[in-house]
Amino acid sequence: MSIRRCFLSLPFVLAMLGLGACAGPKPLLPNVDVGAVARYRLAGYDAGALRTIERRHFSSPPSLEVGWRADLVRPSYGAGQAGPVPVIVYVPALGRASAAPNRWVDAWARRGYAVFRVQPLSGDAAAWQSPAAIDGDFDAVARERYAADVMPRRIARLRTVLQALRARSRLREPDLDDLDWSHVAIAGSGLGAYTVQRIAATGALPSFGVRAYLAISPYAVAARHRSRASGAPILMVSSQDDVDPDGMVSDPLARHLAFDRLRSGGEDYYLEFVSATHRWLDGATDEGTLQGDDAPDTAPFGGADDAASDGEGKPDAAAARKEREAHRRAVRARSLLMTDTALAEVSFADVTTAFLDANLRGRAAARSWLAGPAPRWLQGARLKRRDGGRSLPARAPR
Repeated sequence: MSIRRCFLSLPFVLAMLGLGACAGPKPLLPNVDVGAVARYRLAGYDAGALRTIERRHFSSPPSLEVGWRADLVRPSYGAGQAGPVPVIVYVPALGRASAAPNRWVDAWARRGYAVFRVQPLSGDAAAWQSPAAIDGDFDAVARERYAADVMPRRIARLRTVLQALRARSRLREPDLDDLDWSHVAIAGSGLGAYTVQRIAATGALPSFGVRAYLAISPYAVAARHRSRASGAPILMVSSQDDVDPDGMVSDPLARHLAFDRLRSGGEDYYLEFVSATHRWLDGATDEGTLQGDDAPDTAPFGGADDAASDGEGKPDAAAARKEREAHRRAVRARSLLMTDTALAEVSFADVTTAFLDANLRGRAAARSWLAGPAPRWLQGARLKRRDGGRSLPARAPR
C-alpha cells in the first residue's frame, strides 16, 4: 500500500518541479550594500551603544485657555541606570505637528538624549490646511508664517511650554524627573531652524542652560548685515539640493549665507550634503532616499530570457536579454542610491551627535573628532568649521 502511494505522488512532484522551472529566474531587486555601510559606521564617531527608546506626550491642563502639547522621545533606562539626561528641544518645520515621526529625533534619543518636539503655534502646524493653502497660494502661507511679527509670539509660546515642562520635571514627574535642564540644545528644521536662529541671535531663553543650537535647512535673507553673535555654538545642516517647497529659499546656496554672516567666537559648523532633498534633511520618515520622489524606481523583472516577443508572438531571446540588462542597470543605480542614502544617514547622525556630545556632555573626544577626522571621513558631504575660543561646558561625560 505504501508503494502505491509513493507512485501516485510522482505526478504531483513532477508537476511541482515543472511549475518551478516555468517560474523563471529569481527577480532582481535593489538592495543596500550593508558591508559598505557597516565599514563606514565603524570608521565614524563612536557614540557608544544605542539605547531603546520610549515615546511620551505631555499637554497643558484642560483649564488653560490656550493649550499646548509636547511629544517626548527619550532613552529607556532600567533601575539604577538613570542619571542626568541632557535635553534637546526640537521645533518642527512648517506644516508639521509635534507628533510627526522624525528619524533624527529617534537617532538622538537612541544616543542618550531626551528630545522634546514642540510646535509652538497651532497656525504653524496647520499651515497647509489654511484657506490660502487650499487655494494653492503656498507662497502667501509661507510669508505669513515667516513674518517678523509672528516670530516673537512663537518664541514666547515656546518659552511658556518649556517653563511648564521644567516645572513638572522639578516636581519629579515620571519620565521628566531625570532630565538635565542645565544642558539644553535647541534644534529645528525649516521654519523651526529659523526659530532656532532667532533664539540664538537674541538670547531669548536666558533662564535655560542652552549650550548648543542646531539649524537644519537654515533661513537666509537677502540683507547684507551680519547676524548677531549667539551665546552658544551652532551647527547648520543643508545640501546643494535643499530647495524649500514653500518658496522661502529657492537657491540652496543662499543657506550658506546664514553661516557666513554669523558673528561668533565659538566653534560653529556647517554640514553640507552634495545631494539631499529638503524633506530628507527634515527627517521625514516617508522620504525614503536622498532624491525623494524624483529617485528612479525599479519594478521586479522575473521573465526568462525567451519571454520577450518579436511582435508576432514569437520568442525573441535577444530582446529578452536586452530587457534584462536594462533592468540590471536600473537595479544597480537604485542600489547605489539606497546605499548612498544609508551612508548619508550615518553621516548626519554621527556629526550631529558629536556636536551635541561636545557641547552638552563636554566630551573632548567628540570635539577632537569634529575638528580632525570628521571632514576626512565624510562621504558625499563636507564639514566647514569656524574656529573660536569657547571652552567646553564644565561637566563630566555620562
